[in-house]
Amino acid sequence: MEELNITAEDLNNRHVDMVGDQLSNARVRSLQQLRLRDYAEHRMAFAGIKPGNFHVCLAFIDAIFRCK
Repeated sequence: MEELNITAEDLNNRHVDMVGDQLSNARVRSLQQLRLRDYAEHRMAFAGIKPGNFHVCLAFIDAIFRCK
């Protein structure tokens, strides 16, 4: 956060989309669960987990081929 000049208090009222692959999303989810009782900025409550566009396209193509 130092690189972006953002403090932890700045993130309290914000929502940041975290776009990544399954491993990255799993790491963010596990961090949120491990720090469930901590302060919001420490448990990454601001993070909204989204799959990357590439993975959404792969899931769509997989669904098309499974329907045949």
